[in-house]
Amino acid sequence: MYASVAAVKGTYQFTRESAVSGRFAGRLGYQMDGAGYLLFTTPALTGQPAASTPTGLTVMVYGDGSGHRLSLRMNDATDERFSVVVGPVDWTGWKQVRVTDPALWPHFLGNNDGVVDVQLRNVGLQLDRVAGSPASGAILNR
Repeated sequence: MYASVAAVKGTYQFTRESAVSGRFAGRLGYQMDGAGYLLFTTPALTGQPAASTPTGLTVMVYGDGSGHRLSLRMNDATDERFSVVVGPVDWTGWKQVRVTDPALWPHFLGNNDGVVDVQLRNVGLQLDRVAGSPASGAILNR
């Protein structure tokens, strides 16, 4: 987990709370006492198809209705980061979030060529503080 500023803190833990499938979900807790964001990333990915360029990303997210802004990220083989804004977390409960066409997403670092080079290093969820939204809470992912 990465916090953009000291006023933003987060935790990640496995929980049986509201697991959508299987036995566990990941609980992404946050305390945002100022403007900034939290980035929760997966460990290194394994078991990917050998030569298959990803066409999108689908995650299950348990929203807390906070209104904070959710983005999804992919880090490719060159560590180029592709990031897309999903929008506000304006729902409660489980929701399937799907984004497509990562080559069209804003990108930076790595070789910065706009091409998703396989194999992916990891994927992440980013939660940005939105003024007027609750300072603390949690979302879950599966």
